[in-house]
Amino acid sequence: MLAAGGSRRLGEPKQLLRVNGKYLINHMIGIIRSAGIDDLFVVLGSSYEKIREVISDTDVHHILNPDWEAGISTSISKGLEEINDSFDAAIIFVVDQPFLSKDLLQKFISYYEEQNPEILVTRVGESIVHPVLYKRRIFDELKNLKGDKGGKQIFARNTITYFEWEDKRLLIDIDTSDDLNIFDKL
Repeated sequence: MLAAGGSRRLGEPKQLLRVNGKYLINHMIGIIRSAGIDDLFVVLGSSYEKIREVISDTDVHHILNPDWEAGISTSISKGLEEINDSFDAAIIFVVDQPFLSKDLLQKFISYYEEQNPEILVTRVGESIVHPVLYKRRIFDELKNLKGDKGGKQIFARNTITYFEWEDKRLLIDIDTSDDLNIFDKL
């Protein structure tokens, strides 16, 4: 899970926001774990010590990205560097998607197991969102990304498969205080 950003637009670490009485980072970890994902790597950067201290799941692998200010590409690369050869694929999550659900993840994983795509991209309507799954053969391309753009940079060079999802709440992420206000009202 990518959780290294500085939350500049929000003005405080979004990972430490409260969602249903939990820190957002723990809320997201709980959702991912509830879907049966055992090996979870969390890439942290800004406010590393504060965020690492509040993570309640002791089995999470913490990864420090000292270059987090250079953009999301550095967090993707740092996370993939830590994954050993026993993993055939990696699912990339982001920390600010509070409406990610166990149901979505279980269906996403089942779809991957049935279809075996190279890249599996979640799509709500015409919008591409996380999670996104990449097979191991794509890892080197991802590690070579630059700047504050993620895996979308390599979509044109690869075959992608869409996992269609109907729940538009997945489109809600927390980047500003207005986003937080919308989430609080739901």
